[in-house]
Order: sequence, then structure tokens, then C-alpha cells
Amino acid sequence: MLRVGLILLCTVFSLAAQAAPPVDPSLLEERLIVVPWDPWSLQDHRLANRFLFEQLAAPAQQSRLFANSETLVAAVDAQTGTSLGWRDPPNPWHGYVVGDLFAAARLWEGIELNVNLLAYNATSSAGVRRATGILPGVAAHLYGEAGGVRLDFIASDLGAVTLGRGLMFEQLEMEGALVKAEWNGVWLRGLIGGQVHVAQDDLFVISLGMTGLSLDWMAWNQQTGMPHYLSLSGDLPGLGPHFRLAGQGAVRLPFQGQSARGAAMVRADWMPPTIRDWTLHLGYQARFYQQGVGPGGETVTPVSTGPGLIAREDTWLTNAFNAWWPSAYYDQWWQTAMFEAHWQVLDGWALRGEVEAALTMYDDPQSPARRLPRVGSDGSGPLYPDPDLRVMYRAGIEATPFDGPHRLRLWMMNKATPTVTQSVAFPTQTRFVRRGPTIAFEVEIFL
Repeated sequence: MLRVGLILLCTVFSLAAQAAPPVDPSLLEERLIVVPWDPWSLQDHRLANRFLFEQLAAPAQQSRLFANSETLVAAVDAQTGTSLGWRDPPNPWHGYVVGDLFAAARLWEGIELNVNLLAYNATSSAGVRRATGILPGVAAHLYGEAGGVRLDFIASDLGAVTLGRGLMFEQLEMEGALVKAEWNGVWLRGLIGGQVHVAQDDLFVISLGMTGLSLDWMAWNQQTGMPHYLSLSGDLPGLGPHFRLAGQGAVRLPFQGQSARGAAMVRADWMPPTIRDWTLHLGYQARFYQQGVGPGGETVTPVSTGPGLIAREDTWLTNAFNAWWPSAYYDQWWQTAMFEAHWQVLDGWALRGEVEAALTMYDDPQSPARRLPRVGSDGSGPLYPDPDLRVMYRAGIEATPFDGPHRLRLWMMNKATPTVTQSVAFPTQTRFVRRGPTIAFEVEIFL
């Protein structure tokens, strides 16, 4: 069973550097413990800071310098690029350099040490080495089997974490500890994450799951208290390999005199087989967040997210994080449509594009409606509860003329990852900055 799981894991990651066909999220939870990226998307995926031996054993990773090593493996994803806006000033990331180093040592059977060092210079405009930094992540992974029970323990770099189908926490970089026990397809998992979205907050999660289903108890500890949540998520079975219908519901249990509050989402994805070098993805998701369901309840609570890596551009604008600031005052209805396409025009040449249209509606149960500034604004622009329609896109040419997966890209886009004084380490109040049309050029090397 373990060998089969590793083969499936290698298959997953053999597709990670290119347009990916549908991948069962329950498979990712089975082998990667928590889902590190959106399995129903053509967007690129970073390596995970665990199971690095299995990842680099995949056929598409054989060009790596240390592929197939048995005791020590390493990989480097290096990227440089710049951007130029037609009307706006340069992106926060422009004239940048990123070196994403992963290394793993199998010290003994059942003990692995994983290290991820991400070195960056967010912009050359800040001066030589003045906007540079290193984000270290170390993950000790202990694993084994006893009495037919598979056991895993990971601390402290958990990487990008998605719980359930992303209603509450989605692709959130997290540090903490995780333990999982699995027996005959049924698993029990405990997770502790620190500094999630609010100053000095902690997240405690206990999950019970099986193929396609997960029941989660969450306690979100903050300086003002610790609200508790119950969540149930899963996929509708029997729809075939190219269509997914998923859902998740959550309840914030009564806390500090506030009654129970709820949230729910439904997501549908269609990724047909590749036809004549075309790979497509159509997606739709609807979400509802009831007033007071967020971490601060009915109190407006500033939230932040980080680190602000340029790799965030390979995620959707629609994210649970966007709900927490306005949730103190408003019920929220989200509607999101997603489209992605990848056309392999010639050997070494491809056209890629993605469009996301997100409409958010707000309603204040009180009358007259309370007004609240948009996240990250000074209050001079649009205010809640006015509806918000945002369309974000990336489209361009991708060339792979080299021996290996190394590539060049020329994008037209309107999304950018914000930074604080060119420092990726500082959390930001928003996940993306919406810009006017921007041309971006990127070079990526995979070693």
C-alpha cells in the first residue's frame, strides 16, 4: 500500500511543473498530509517542503541535479523578471530575483529533515541588496507504521495549508506542528498553526476524514478569546475524473454572548481531456459568510497575511482571507467564475491564460447600513457595503527552448503581490493589488 501511495505521489508531481489534469484532493491529503495547492487548476505549483525524495523521483523532475539520490536531495527553482505598467507605477515585484532552495536528508528510516530557504530581492529599484532577505523553513518529518496504522509527524514548516475545500483557510503559509494517523483509509489529524491572520493568534484543528470527506473542529485563539468552529467538507462522488462538485459548511459556535454563525461554499470544476494540444479549466464557486462569523465576531478586527511571495500570483484572488475584515458588519455572498487555457502551439512554444471574475455582495443586518473602508484603503475610495466586482487576468507566451523545463514568459496581467517597504517578510492587509494592464517578463531555471 505504501509503495502504491508513493507511485501515485510521483505521478501527481510529474505534472506539477506544467498544466495539470484533475487531481483528487483526497489523494493529496493522503500523501501530502494537507493540500499545498489547488489541485483543480492549471496554475504552477511550488514544491512542498516534505516528501522531497518522492517529488524529485517523478519523470518530469529527472533533470534536477540531485534527482534519485537516496540519502540527500536538493532542488532550486530560480526566477527573475520585471514588469512595466502602461499607466501605473511598477509592480511591487519588479527587477526581482528569487532563489527557492529545497533540501532533504533521510537521516534514518522514518526520520527526514527538510529545509526550504527562499532568498529574494523584491526590486532592484531599492538598491543593491537593500530589498533582499531569506525566508527559512525547517520541517522535521517522522513517519512509520505500527499495527497497520500509518503515523506522520511534521514540525515546524507546514508550507501552504488548505483545510477542507478552502472555506475558512486556503493556501495559507503556516508554521506549527502536525500529526496524522491513518488506518484503512480513515485518518485522524491534529494541526497547530501560529500567527495565522491576527496578531499573536494560533489555530488548533482536529480533523477526522476518509476518502472525499473531512470533519474539522477548529479553535482560533486570539488575544480577545478563542472562538470554536465545526466544519464538514467533501466532494460529490461518481462524477468521473474530469468534473468535480465540492462543498463545505462551517459553524462558529456561540461565543461571548454571540449566537452561532455560519458559512458555506460550493465549487464546481470541469477539466476535459487535452484535445489537439488544448488544456482547459472552467470553474465556478459560490460562498456565503454570515455577519459575525469571522475571528473577531461582531468586532472589526484588522487581519493580515504573509509572506507576500510573487508565487502568490499562482493562486486565485478569491480566498477566505478576504472575508474576515468585513464579516464584523455584513453578510457576504461571493460569486466567482474561473477560466484557464493552455495551448501547446509548437514544440517549445505555448500560449497560456487565466481570467477570474469575482463579484461580492454585502448586506448589513442593521439599518441604516454601516459604512466601512475597503481593506487597505484610506477611506477615500468605495466603501462597504457597496458591491465589489473584480476581474483579474494573466495571459501570454511561454517558451521552453532549453534542454529541460527551464522557461521564459511574457505576460499581460493586472494582478500583483503587494509588499511592505519591499520586505516580503512583513504581512500585508491584502493578497493582491489590482493594477492597470501590465507587461511582465519572467525567466525560470529549475536545478
